[in-house]
Amino acid sequence: MKIKIDDIVMFTDEVVKRVGHDKRTADMRGKVISIVSGGKVAKVDTGKTFISEEGNSIRYIPIANLKIDKFSGVNNPFLGRFF
Repeated sequence: MKIKIDDIVMFTDEVVKRVGHDKRTADMRGKVISIVSGGKVAKVDTGKTFISEEGNSIRYIPIANLKIDKFSGVNNPFLGRFF
């Protein structure tokens, strides 16, 4: 499935596995704001789920490391963090 603007995304299982099933990484959810670098990188607003060391919630993440959160509907506990 192709990632597009306004999709709610999360890290792929491979990324979570690579970092040792870190809770912070596994719980990251974000809304895609734009697609940059020729479609290879997503600018993602991660809300309070993945804030940088500088306190910024906007992160640039390679699209290969993201997947669409299939459960981003009404019952998703993370959705309230964005809106």
